[in-house]
Amino acid sequence: TSTYLFRPAPTLDGGTSYSLQITQDLVAASGASLDPAQQLRLQFTTTQPAVLDVSPPAGEFLSLDGPVELRFNIRMDPESVADHLFLLDSDGNTIEGQIEWDDRFKKASFYPGELLERDSLYVLQLTPGAGSTGGLPITEMAEWFLTTFPDFEVDSGLGPEFESYFQSFGAYTIDFSTPVDPENYRDMV
Repeated sequence: TSTYLFRPAPTLDGGTSYSLQITQDLVAASGASLDPAQQLRLQFTTTQPAVLDVSPPAGEFLSLDGPVELRFNIRMDPESVADHLFLLDSDGNTIEGQIEWDDRFKKASFYPGELLERDSLYVLQLTPGAGSTGGLPITEMAEWFLTTFPDFEVDSGLGPEFESYFQSFGAYTIDFSTPVDPENYRDMV
């Protein structure tokens, strides 16, 4: 048995019908020919476009400067996605921003044009019509609810905690409600 694996570069377009033709001229390493009665033309259709996941995931906070990332199962048409992707505030207003793509057009990162409000709910919407590079559209509305980081403070629920290593030597653990700037925190604590 011999298996041939075809990996197109770039990947095949999503939602597109293809046919594969094997010619009768193909021979095995031993010189044997293909059976002329065997079906040598195959038809297949690539998968429908879909969102695999969104980052940040449910239960994690969205940074005030983003990004919100969508990972798709197939290559997407950037202009089509831009026309159908919206970040809305709690009043339903559209947040302007820009979308950046990875080199395979399978991950879109939305960066808001201005800092988002702290401790606020936002809705990410992908409306029907966002299409793959093959032109096949997403057919159903998708929504994700995202919450930004709360006000910056020491997390009172976890409180500072001292862990003793030896006699009076040890370390304090202080948890904050939002990420701390790694460049300057040592000068501030």
